[in-house]
Amino acid sequence: MRTLRRSFNRVPRIAVVTATLVAAAACADAIVTAPAARTNPFANVAVGPIFVTVDVPGSAQTRVLDLNEPGDLVGFYRMAGVTHGFFRGRDERFVTIDAPNATATFPHGINDRGDITGRFIEAGSNHTRGFLLIGGTYSVFDFPGMIHTEPEFINERGDIAGKYRDATGFQHGFVLKDDVFHTIDVPGAASTDVQVYTVDGLAVGDIRDGVTPTIVHSFTIEDGVFTIFDVPGATLTLARAVGKYGNIVGIYVDPSGRHGFLRDRDGNFERIDYPGASSTEIYGANRRGTLSGSYVAASVEHGFLRVER
Repeated sequence: MRTLRRSFNRVPRIAVVTATLVAAAACADAIVTAPAARTNPFANVAVGPIFVTVDVPGSAQTRVLDLNEPGDLVGFYRMAGVTHGFFRGRDERFVTIDAPNATATFPHGINDRGDITGRFIEAGSNHTRGFLLIGGTYSVFDFPGMIHTEPEFINERGDIAGKYRDATGFQHGFVLKDDVFHTIDVPGAASTDVQVYTVDGLAVGDIRDGVTPTIVHSFTIEDGVFTIFDVPGATLTLARAVGKYGNIVGIYVDPSGRHGFLRDRDGNFERIDYPGASSTEIYGANRRGTLSGSYVAASVEHGFLRVER
């Protein structure tokens, strides 16, 4: 194992733009009630996790990207050709999230306080920019000097992790901590994407292979040391979240298709497929063991939760 190399760039505080979540009064489709989970008729029988579909009613596509400990969800949906973000609280009502001056909004992460981070496509410039949404107020930010910034995760301290592209198009990982951007590049990789940065300093993400860039590996970085791992037989392994007991979840591709995975702390893998789906992707996890993601059935992408019993 080799020691991680990081570079540090001090930047000014991010700009603040005031906006509010779109309420149902403004958009009838913005707040709706999601279908409730069906009652289990075998309540006294030991059973495994259950899968619950989560779709924004009337949408052509729904993807649940993250969830927090209280059970709030964030993700995005497509309706009438436009991509909107959403928040769904424990009351199972959806609230649309549209960043200021955005043509598309993608909320990627939510912490237990309800702070939300993600990216949006800016109208006019077509730049990909980051946002932080706290209490109805948006803060817009970019990695210094770059026009493509994608935040993926926010922890309980408010640290944000993600990726950015430099002027040559090369992709780097980053952590934004105490208003300072930290570049994270796994040595020898063709690209780096940081998907998780915990309050304990554990970083999790994925890299493109430096020799064969079509192959994607996942990694962890702890105490400056990185470890690469792959789902056996996979050509693409994308770590996306850390959940219960420190399990890592994500997406992998092998000759049989696209699946979700769970990797425990001993390095054992569990394949996760939504029942009857042609593909399954896991994007989020919380410490209760609930997972979030999306699946495809009949060529339509739906959001879902996998809930432990």
